[in-house]
Amino acid sequence: MERGDPYRRGRGRPRSFALVLVPSVLVGCGVAAFFIAASLAPSDESSAVSPSSSPSVSLPAAGGVPEDQHPTVAPVSGAGSAHPFITNVIVSADGGEATVYSFVPGVDESGGSCTVRVTSSGQTHEISGQADVQVATTTCPPLVVSLAGLPSGTASLTVDYQSATTSGRSAKTAVEVP
Repeated sequence: MERGDPYRRGRGRPRSFALVLVPSVLVGCGVAAFFIAASLAPSDESSAVSPSSSPSVSLPAAGGVPEDQHPTVAPVSGAGSAHPFITNVIVSADGGEATVYSFVPGVDESGGSCTVRVTSSGQTHEISGQADVQVATTTCPPLVVSLAGLPSGTASLTVDYQSATTSGRSAKTAVEVP
């Protein structure tokens, strides 16, 4: 064996192998740390939901309902009476429409529908969508109702839930029509 041979006894692999392996491991750890940090960082989802930077809302901005206002209803299945709950209303930047987020706590059934009604000075606009059961709650899809043609000022908004066995209406929510 030659004296400069990298494979000579007791030396193991060549030093060039270590020069490739160590930087590769360090780069891999750096990439992993970046992705872990990115997944743990808080995100601003309100800008993804609202098309305007300062939406006109009558409920808390995207992010949910204050803890003291969460509805508490025992789960039922087709019990006859429902109490839809509006979690968020976002009026578009141009004031032409409102996106309504709601659910029906305690109702565990499929086949129902949700209807959003917005009323101002005797004029009513409405839109319906198919509800979806999620564990012990029925959720309404985000429903976009037109505000075009309604008089400016405060309008009243409700969500109705209707199925073959259960129905109910939410409390009224005030919405500002520009």
